[in-house]
Amino acid sequence: RVTAGGEFYFNQFFSKYHLLKKTKKILEIGFGNGELLGYLKKYSSSELIGVETNSILVHRAIDNDFNAFTGLVWEIPELSGKKFDLVFAFDVIEHIFPENSDEFLKLMADSIKPEGMVVIGTPSLISQEFASEISKRGHVNIYSHERLEAQMRKFFDKNTQQTRHRRDLPQNKKSHMTNPQLTSY
Repeated sequence: RVTAGGEFYFNQFFSKYHLLKKTKKILEIGFGNGELLGYLKKYSSSELIGVETNSILVHRAIDNDFNAFTGLVWEIPELSGKKFDLVFAFDVIEHIFPENSDEFLKLMADSIKPEGMVVIGTPSLISQEFASEISKRGHVNIYSHERLEAQMRKFFDKNTQQTRHRRDLPQNKKSHMTNPQLTSY
């Protein structure tokens, strides 16, 4: 189920980047309640695949006709060697221990087609003064914009890398990114 707020947010995001017109296969890592997958199912004819560590959420997604897998994305044999046009990981990387984050980013880089895109959303280091104690306990890997961009540059095509914070997202269609391989915010 897509909430009105989720629909508004996703409409804004996808209209700016024109992502749904050119995608045939989409992977969402850490799909949680399935709101993004639900939106994509409603507005896209792409093949949708979701990965989540919470088996209850995966069973709920499967019951709603989603192609979903339980576990860590790099441990799912059915996804080994598959290539995607678009890979999302919203609010995931901050839960991955720093010593495993290179492996996670490399897996995402290896999972996209040559003109594909990876989109990572994560709380920033500067937002931590407002985070709850419960949130802080679960977030084992908080990034500054500079650190995330530097780490991602190790795994993505140097000629097409772009990163943006939410505040830096383009405000008009003339300034949107063309053929980027990564976006973080």
